[in-house]
Amino acid sequence: MATSMEPSQLSAKQILNNSLVLENISHCLNFKEQLKAARVCKEFRETIVQFIWRSSCKDLVVSERDDTYMVTLNQTQDYCLGLKDFLQFFKLNRRNVQKLTLKNCNHRKLRELLEQLEHLTYLEMQYCKIAEKTIEELAKNCKGLKTLTFDRCLAENCNSELILGQDLTVDTLVLMSCLEELNVYNRHKVKMKYETLWDIVRNLRLTKLSINSSIFYEGSERIRDLVALENYSQAAALNFYKTLESLDIGRFSNRASWLLFVKLQLPHFRNLQSLSIFIDLANCVLINDSVATLISDACPRLRKLCFKQCKFQLQDFSLPVSLEHLCLVWCWGITWQNLQQILQDYPLEELVSLNGHYDGDDGQCFYHSESLQSLTIETSLIKDMVDIFSCAKSLFPQVTTLKWLNSSECCYTHPQEMRYGFSKIFPRLQELLLEQAYLPAREFEQLICLQSLQISLYEGMSWPYLFTLLKSSSLQQLKLEMPTNIITSLCPVLTAGPDWHMKLYQISLTRNLKLLEMPLKLLQNALPFWLDLLHHSQEMKLKFYDWYSHKMFNQMFLQTLLNAEKFPSMRRTIDICNNKVDCQILRKNIVKTMESYEFHCNSRGHYFIEI
Repeated sequence: MATSMEPSQLSAKQILNNSLVLENISHCLNFKEQLKAARVCKEFRETIVQFIWRSSCKDLVVSERDDTYMVTLNQTQDYCLGLKDFLQFFKLNRRNVQKLTLKNCNHRKLRELLEQLEHLTYLEMQYCKIAEKTIEELAKNCKGLKTLTFDRCLAENCNSELILGQDLTVDTLVLMSCLEELNVYNRHKVKMKYETLWDIVRNLRLTKLSINSSIFYEGSERIRDLVALENYSQAAALNFYKTLESLDIGRFSNRASWLLFVKLQLPHFRNLQSLSIFIDLANCVLINDSVATLISDACPRLRKLCFKQCKFQLQDFSLPVSLEHLCLVWCWGITWQNLQQILQDYPLEELVSLNGHYDGDDGQCFYHSESLQSLTIETSLIKDMVDIFSCAKSLFPQVTTLKWLNSSECCYTHPQEMRYGFSKIFPRLQELLLEQAYLPAREFEQLICLQSLQISLYEGMSWPYLFTLLKSSSLQQLKLEMPTNIITSLCPVLTAGPDWHMKLYQISLTRNLKLLEMPLKLLQNALPFWLDLLHHSQEMKLKFYDWYSHKMFNQMFLQTLLNAEKFPSMRRTIDICNNKVDCQILRKNIVKTMESYEFHCNSRGHYFIEI
C-alpha cells in the first residue's frame, strides 16, 4: 500500500539549533546575502563565519576607492562594499584571514582591526600609510606572520615613502619571531642607509629578502669599526647567512655601498639559491672577473642569478656550476664571446636578456646550448640579435619556450621578420610569444610541436596568414594582441560570406584549440565566422577583450552576440571579468543584469568576456 510522503516540518527553533540545515541555507545565499544574514542572529552569524567564510575568506585582497572597498575572496570573486559593511565583514573574519593584501587602505579603524588578525601568516600592503606602532601591534598579536611586504607605502607622520631603518626600524621587525620573508619596495629616489642592511643581517633570520631603494653609504665610523673586527663574519651574522635562500638587493647607488656589500656580505652566502643585484652606476665597471669568481665560489648552491643595470668587464664569464636561470637586464659590457661561453659552458635551463648591449664582433661565434629550455630576448636595442637567433649560427634543440619581445615604436607598423629556418633552430618549440615580430606563414607549418602562440597583429596583416595558424595540427592556445593605435582590415572574406568560407575549409581547420583570445574589434570584423569556428570546436573557449568597458558592455553588441544563430546553445553562462553571468537572464534584460555585477579590468588593463 503506497503511503503519501509529506515534507518534514521544522520549527524555527529547530532550524536555528541544526548547524547542518543552517549551513545548507547559507550555501544558497550569495556573498552580500550572507553578510545580511550574519546580522540576523548569533546562530546565522556563527554558521556563516565558521563554516562558509572559514574557507572562502582565507585569502583576501582589499582595495579602497572613495569610501568603498573592493574585496576579492581567494583570488576569484570581487565584491564592492561600503565602509560600514566592510568593517563588519573584516571584524567577523579576524580568525579566518590568513593571507591579506591591502591596496591604498588607510582608514584608522581598518588598521585597528588589522592588528587583531590572529592567524595571519602573509601581509602585503601597497600604497598604504604605515605607523610603526601598527607594526609593533602586529608583531605582538599576529605571532605566526611569516611574510611581510611594503610596496611604496607611506610613513604616517611625514606623508613620504616609508624608509626601512628610519620610519620602520629593524628592532620592530625583530619582534616578529616567525618572520621569514621581508620585501620593501620603494621608488629609486628613496635613499636607504647601508647600515640598515647591516642591521638586518645581524638581527633577522630570513629565508628571503627583497629591497628596492637607493642604498647609500656615506661614511660611518660604526661600519669601519665592524670591518676592522677579525671575527665579524663568524659571529655577527651567522644565523642570517645560514637561513637566507633568496636575496634581491638594490639599487646600489654609490660605489662605497657596493664595495662594502662585496666585502662584508657576498663572501658568506653559502646557502643562497636566488640572487638579484641592481647597480645604478652606469659609468662604473663593478662586475669584473674577481667579482664574478667571488659569486661563483661564495654561492655554490645558486640556481637563479639576475644582474640589473650592471656594467661588466670580463675575460671569463664565471658562473656557479649549479646555476639554472640567468637574467641580464639593461647591462653593458658583455661581449658576444661571453654570451657564447654562457650558452655552451654552463647547463642553463633559462636565459633572459632584456635591453642589453653586447660588444665586439659576433661573426665567428656559434651559439648553441644542449640544456637551454626557456629563452627570453628583448631585441629593440640589439639589431644583431635578430640575425643571431634566426639563422644557421644558432641551435637550441631543447628549447620549448621562446619569448621574443620588441618594444620599439616603429615595430607597430613595421614589425621584425624572423628569418627562415626558425623551426630548425628550435625544433621542439611548444610555447612562443612574438611581440611586434612575426614569422613567415610557412614557418608555422614546420613548428609541429607548437602548442601555445601569442602574437601581435599589425597593419597589413592578411587573413591567409591568420588562417595558417587556424589550420595548425598542434596549437591548443592562440592569443592575438593588437595595440590600441592599430587599425586592421583583417577579415576572413572580402567578397563572400564567412559561412561560405567556413564550408570551404572546415575540414582542414584545427580541432585542437582549447583557447582562442583576441581583441574586440577583430571579433566584430567577422563575428559570424568566429562563432562558426566556435560551433565546430566544441571544447574551445573564445575570449575577447578591450581596454574600454563601454565598448565591451555595449547593449547592442551584447544583444547581437547572444542572439546570433551560431552562438553555442550549450553555453548556459559566460564569464565577464571573472563573473559567471547567466545567458538567459542576460538576454531578458541586459542593462539591469549588467548593473547587478561589479566588473573590473584585469592586471593587464583589459575588460574581457569568455564564451
